[in-house]
Amino acid sequence: MDAAVEGSYQTYFEKSPVAVFVVDEDGTYLEVNPAACELVGCSESELLSKNVSDLSTSGESTPPSFQHVRETGRVQTELQIQHSEGHLIDVLLDAVSLGDGTFVGYVRDITDRKEREREVESLKERLELAVDAANLGVWDWDLETDTVQFNDQWATMLGYSASEIDSALDAWKSRVHPADRELVMEAVDAHLAGETAYIDTEHRLQTADGGWKWVRDIGHITERGANGDPKRAVGIHQDIDERKRAEQELEAAHDRLRQVIDLVPDLIFVKNRAGEYLLVNDAVCEAYGRPAEEIIGRTDQELLFTEEHPKAFREDDLAVIESGEPKTIPEEDLVTADGETRVFHTTKIPYEPSGSDDDAVLGYARDITELKAYERQIETQRDNLEVLNQIVRHDIRNDLQLVLAYADLLHDSVEESASGHLHTLQNAAQDAVAITRTARDVTEVLLQSGADRAPTRLRPVLEGAIDSARSNHEHAAIQVEGSIPEVSVLVDDLLESVFRNLIQNAVIHNDQELPEVTVTTTAGKETVAVSIADNGPGVPDEQKAEIFEEGVQGLDSEGTGLGLYLVETLIDRYGGSVQVEDNEPRGAVFTVELPLA
Repeated sequence: MDAAVEGSYQTYFEKSPVAVFVVDEDGTYLEVNPAACELVGCSESELLSKNVSDLSTSGESTPPSFQHVRETGRVQTELQIQHSEGHLIDVLLDAVSLGDGTFVGYVRDITDRKEREREVESLKERLELAVDAANLGVWDWDLETDTVQFNDQWATMLGYSASEIDSALDAWKSRVHPADRELVMEAVDAHLAGETAYIDTEHRLQTADGGWKWVRDIGHITERGANGDPKRAVGIHQDIDERKRAEQELEAAHDRLRQVIDLVPDLIFVKNRAGEYLLVNDAVCEAYGRPAEEIIGRTDQELLFTEEHPKAFREDDLAVIESGEPKTIPEEDLVTADGETRVFHTTKIPYEPSGSDDDAVLGYARDITELKAYERQIETQRDNLEVLNQIVRHDIRNDLQLVLAYADLLHDSVEESASGHLHTLQNAAQDAVAITRTARDVTEVLLQSGADRAPTRLRPVLEGAIDSARSNHEHAAIQVEGSIPEVSVLVDDLLESVFRNLIQNAVIHNDQELPEVTVTTTAGKETVAVSIADNGPGVPDEQKAEIFEEGVQGLDSEGTGLGLYLVETLIDRYGGSVQVEDNEPRGAVFTVELPLA
């Protein structure tokens, strides 16, 4: 080798960006250039003191790559070597034998490329894992041949194996539901024409068993030809069958709910903070005389037929929205489309429309026009009943007391033959007084919408009723068996009329010459029972169930039937019970059971 060539070689050796290593048969470094020193982070002297095994990562005294070049005279491979600081370097080794027992190796640092390759491989692995985990079907469409390749998930999603799927585009089209096919192809054509960034559709594909599965299809063009024509498109299919069917069920439920709302006769509506209607049912449409589409988005000010009502409604709406508390408007007027003024009982509650953060109010209004008219009628009837009660309590009762007083004066003045008539007159007047008393009690019960009850001692009330009965029925034997316990019950001031009417009933409807009535009281842990037994004819079984109904009379009775009706009404009000059973050996036993206070 002449001096010029040798000089050129030496210059290349020293200036080359490629690391050059010259080693002997044993692998000892004979020569290294600056690029080699820089590659492994050693000085020239340090590197010349090393062997190829010192930089190898195989752990063998003769690395495989060096053994291969010794045997074959040439090796080209990728491997990793040790840097002096301990980390690994990816390199491309191209080594040859020089034929004199020495070898030269050209080493290029490919760490960056290998790192990118590892990143790509890692990304590919993660993508494959994600595709597997998400059960995504992947398709790859060659637009030049109109063939489509599908992955295994795409096939199994529809119940097929990959080998059963025809790659022809028409085969895929035939699987798209006929009702969805036009929409899908329009989306594909729009993307191929550059009108959309992606193909994005939801449609049904036929499964292997002949059924249909909802999928979401997302794809885009990944390769175009020189003239811009699309050559390749890639995309995924996602199984959305469960979600789609849930949406359909939800939509069906909304439709059913809408039907229910429209069947409700009450006015149901939703208004936002601006007062615009967001929802109305058929009852609102009927009241306003407009279809829903003409009401939604408009305000009361635009819809109602008077000026004062929109202002009042608006104030109530805002009060509910601002306070966050429900509000009830017991009575409010609304002039309907036919010009009729109706009265409504309205409740408004705070409401947040689905999918919105806006404040709103939900209202439902019940038409109480007829109810209010009925209440006025009932009030008139109550007034009339009160007048009648006054007449019974004062005018008629006073006249009857006057009859009794004059009958007593005539007692010593009439002849013996007329004394029987006088006695009949006195009994009739006394019965009439008793009837007026019962009628008064019944009237008071009817007039009371719900009298206040209070804990009341049973003993004085029951004793008062017994004493009153004894004074009014001197010909009867009325006795108390045992003692009356000191207990209290939750009642009002009409309790005494319960016992008075039961004792009076036992005396009046008695067919014995000496009516006998026995009152017994038994107290338990939660209730107290008062039994009133007589020796009369008793109550037939067929009458026991109905004897307490209004106006029902006993056999051969000339009474009004109001007494037992009053008893049943009051005991029911007190939360107790009353029943009748046969007495032994004859007669009836009426038992009243009351909760203890």
